[in-house]
Amino acid sequence: MSGLGGNNERRHSRHRQTPHGSGSPDNDAAHQRIVTGVARKQTRLEEAERVAHVGYWVWDLDSDRVTWSDETYRIYGLIPQKGPIDLVTIREMVHPEDRESVFQIAEEAILGRVRPDAEHRIVRPSGDVRTVHSHGDLKRDASGRPYQMFGTVQDITDRRRTEEALVRTQFYLGEGQRLAHMGSWAFNDSGHYWTDELYKIYGLDPQNGAPTVEQYLALVHPQDRASMAETIKLMQEEHCGFDQMERIVRPDGQLRYVRSVAVPVVEQGVFKGFVGTTMDVTEQELLTQELRREQAYLAEAQSLTHIGSWACNLLQGKYFIYRTNFFACTASIPAPARFHSNTFTRPLTRKTSLR
Repeated sequence: MSGLGGNNERRHSRHRQTPHGSGSPDNDAAHQRIVTGVARKQTRLEEAERVAHVGYWVWDLDSDRVTWSDETYRIYGLIPQKGPIDLVTIREMVHPEDRESVFQIAEEAILGRVRPDAEHRIVRPSGDVRTVHSHGDLKRDASGRPYQMFGTVQDITDRRRTEEALVRTQFYLGEGQRLAHMGSWAFNDSGHYWTDELYKIYGLDPQNGAPTVEQYLALVHPQDRASMAETIKLMQEEHCGFDQMERIVRPDGQLRYVRSVAVPVVEQGVFKGFVGTTMDVTEQELLTQELRREQAYLAEAQSLTHIGSWACNLLQGKYFIYRTNFFACTASIPAPARFHSNTFTRPLTRKTSLR
């Protein structure tokens, strides 16, 4: 359908021959000014089309011939020419996968069912594939019979590629956040933004939007709420960033541990807002707590059984990591003397005596 566009219909002014003696210099000058003005506007139109990559087309429904503007020819990778272009030629330039849908829209537009509007791909003679957007309007005669379709076509290839690249980047970012159990957020004058993963971390529905400060604090564990409220207050009043751990309680009652980091955004010395990340560290925190419990159990067991522990690095020839109870087991030796660096930094050999 974008191929259903018009050629630069160059309208040449023809000087009408006036009867002998009826012309005047003033009339000729006025006529010349009109011609010059039209030419200037035509030039500006062509320049605007070139800059915006927008051309126009006119489809004569009776002859199935299409007239294109110069820019439409350039969009299709052709050299501008005078005269109409055959519809069959245009059809062949539409990408094979888009061809049927494009001309179906055109037929439905002629029947008055839809307005001609389509985004599709074209294949230039060089093989280069471009994406264009075309929309138009149907003209009818006094009896209501459609006789002409007029429209514009724009090369949106660069915009579409940028949009696709942005979609890919957002996908990779989302996947990275999902795998890392980390979401990001931003807060500024235009509003509060959360990524999808952040909503998942807090167990919230993205359709409800980011929570208010009051709603957020309601999610924070009661024992951590006062500390978080003070942090938010400092953020708002002093524009301070933060890095802290907190517990949250999801709407379903599940307890999670999260680490939140925020930094202020300042542009040319003016505070603009905050950006930050929040990571679900529940599994890591639970493992850390379990390790601390096991260390406590081990220390208690050593204390009850009067057993000490130590470690030795054979490569460096050093003894280190002595448990507290080890000192009780060797109480007859003064601690400074037992663990002075001169005593334990010499290399170990098979004859070294551990005394």
